[in-house]
Amino acid sequence: MSEAKELMREMQVRGLSPNSSTYDILICGWYRLSKQPGLSKSLKRSYQAEAKRLFEEMNEKGFIPCENTLAHVSFALAKPGKKVDAQRILNKLYKKEVK
Repeated sequence: MSEAKELMREMQVRGLSPNSSTYDILICGWYRLSKQPGLSKSLKRSYQAEAKRLFEEMNEKGFIPCENTLAHVSFALAKPGKKVDAQRILNKLYKKEVK
């Protein structure tokens, strides 16, 4: 994932903007990493936080996530204590669809 993150930075340096596919790949990758067995809780949270940050950035830029990305995000938010985050994200997505 560090190589993917570096590629995204390099794209931006060269004036190329990441698109929906770029974000989808990175978000799914970070969530997949967070599911690896044997990870410490802090590392797991760190990976999920990066995926969440990218997801929010993606939404701010107006990109619509693919079904696979939504599945990863939904799975991560379908945990105790994540209801507020899940509701906020869903509200943002529905507002975009209505416009």
